[in-house]
Amino acid sequence: MIRNILSTAAAAAALSISLGAHAASVDITPGVSDVLPTSEVTLTVSGSGFDMDVDSGSFRAVWDPAVLQYVSITFINPAWDTTFPFEDNAASGSLDYVFLGASNNAGTDFTIAELRFNAIGGAGSSTTVQLSVDTFGTTWNINAVPYETVDYGSAVVNIVPIPAAAWLFGSALGLLGWVRRR
Repeated sequence: MIRNILSTAAAAAALSISLGAHAASVDITPGVSDVLPTSEVTLTVSGSGFDMDVDSGSFRAVWDPAVLQYVSITFINPAWDTTFPFEDNAASGSLDYVFLGASNNAGTDFTIAELRFNAIGGAGSSTTVQLSVDTFGTTWNINAVPYETVDYGSAVVNIVPIPAAAWLFGSALGLLGWVRRR
């Protein structure tokens, strides 16, 4: 019996070491977005490079709330049958805890969710949407064993001015309308 316990513990330790040997990542795309003021921005969160099927995990996302206003999170991968986004601090620029659980495993490379924001900053403003380990330190798991090495990505959202050509076109249309009335 002791031999079985020791061999099980050794197998679990070996699995944990082998899982940590390769860095997986949780990224956000596109890496850079140039958007107009008041437009909607959608960023996609994905996982990749996991050695085995992931069965649970979580992340945190932070941004400047003066530039982006959180709208929603939509979970994409149908494997995620348990989801819990902690959105209480979203108005302050933080999703502190987004938990995902999969009874059928999500795979080794998978889409997690789409984050939607409204661009509320003025032209020239910018923010980084940074992913990280969640506030509680929860990690990604494979068969209930923590995956030790996960790199987290970020995306930059730039609020750009409405192009001068659009203003000229708009004023030309107004002028045409005025001329047509006369």
